[in-house]
Amino acid sequence: MQEDFHERATKSWQATFITAFVISLSAAQWVQTANSPKGSGITDLVVKQSNGYLFATTGSFNWPNADTGGVHRSTDGGDTWTRVFPAYIARTIALKQDSILFASVWPTPTQTEGLYYSTNNGTTWNLTWDGGPSNNVFAVAFDPSNPLRAYNGSRYGIARNLSGGTTGAWSIISNLPLGSWVRDIAIDQNGWVFVAVQHQSNPNLNGVYYSTNQGQSFVRTGLSAVGDTVSSLIVVRDSLVGTVASSGGSYLEAIVAGTTNGKVRKAVILGILTVQLLYSGPANAEMSTFAHLRRVAWDLIYIAAYDKGSLAANTGGGILESTDRGASWRFINEGLPTSGKMSAIEADSAASKLYAGMFLDQNNGGPIYRRTIITAVRSTSSDVPRVFSLHQNFPNPFNPTTTIRFDLPAAGFVSLRVFDILGREVRTLVSEVQDAGFKSARLDANGLASGVYFYKLNAGSFSASKKLLIVR
Repeated sequence: MQEDFHERATKSWQATFITAFVISLSAAQWVQTANSPKGSGITDLVVKQSNGYLFATTGSFNWPNADTGGVHRSTDGGDTWTRVFPAYIARTIALKQDSILFASVWPTPTQTEGLYYSTNNGTTWNLTWDGGPSNNVFAVAFDPSNPLRAYNGSRYGIARNLSGGTTGAWSIISNLPLGSWVRDIAIDQNGWVFVAVQHQSNPNLNGVYYSTNQGQSFVRTGLSAVGDTVSSLIVVRDSLVGTVASSGGSYLEAIVAGTTNGKVRKAVILGILTVQLLYSGPANAEMSTFAHLRRVAWDLIYIAAYDKGSLAANTGGGILESTDRGASWRFINEGLPTSGKMSAIEADSAASKLYAGMFLDQNNGGPIYRRTIITAVRSTSSDVPRVFSLHQNFPNPFNPTTTIRFDLPAAGFVSLRVFDILGREVRTLVSEVQDAGFKSARLDANGLASGVYFYKLNAGSFSASKKLLIVR
């Protein structure tokens, strides 16, 4: 059986940038990796930023007589691959805090599709949610404001887990219109949940819905037009408010939506009803996934555009790049096949590399390409702190939320964790590669008892900790 690529959905990445003048110069062209994951094509890609491991999910072709799909791992930039989870179809893959892998996998045609997780780089997998009969899991996302909140999207709608996603029950949230498939999920820094809905009987109900209360209720936005379907979502940092260095200024965030008819739309989250059309391409191009490449002083957005036409007549597929937060776009297809069937894109921020995958729906149909990004940056001196620093949280004491600020003079892997008085970790606020800059993280103490806690920052060779107090 051949997999339908159009029933997969993708992850969301948030990007960090600071005010600067930026020129992006992509390397000469894309280069195909020495080997490709087996299967009918690439359905998703993710890079573990702390070690550069690349993971891919694929479908099967003519199960079980030809290539079998599953979850695949590469430790050398895509040149060699190990299939770590053989399966009928693996549909999407995501990383929680650059640590725990989550993948939607259909093990065999006689089993049901479910959500699995791995804590050891994909070597072993555990089932955390069984999707049930005739269901597909399209997306999984995690709340950056509370690591205990996880969501997945499927043909049955959206499900929520309040125990971090690896334990506890997943509950279907039933307040989207009946018949809503959730194609993708994106969550902003405050925990607002955005879902891409494809309604099965009424296309007028298609579009992006959002919730400000962890899924208890949803409101429809104007991010999709009648007759079009949103297939992918991403939250981006949109514009600067205030002065970063001196007055604690912050960034607005925007939700960007890609559709199955070649459109890209954006809405600033604080003005969610004001929608801007960013890009309009051929109607046969599906904006299948987004990626961000994150570095000091620049913010690049990439889209994999999947040409739904014939292999010989590409009129809108390939990789789109924006260096100005979506205001303008250009194709960077040098070195890619002319078929334009790009199904996934991922960014390795630490190595300044892009990876793009194709879905050709044929045996051995999962080629992967990589491309190095070169940048020339001129940044004002006030944009980047001179030394590492961890600041006292404010307010303190607090109930139930507080903000922790920290300064990074250089990009690198950052860890910010909260411990109780006995030294047990109770929250992970940051665990990822971050750009240099003036940073902040929000701690939600719901579920924690009153008392003294400690928070610790590790960034490169720098380490510091401070005390905070929760008062009920």
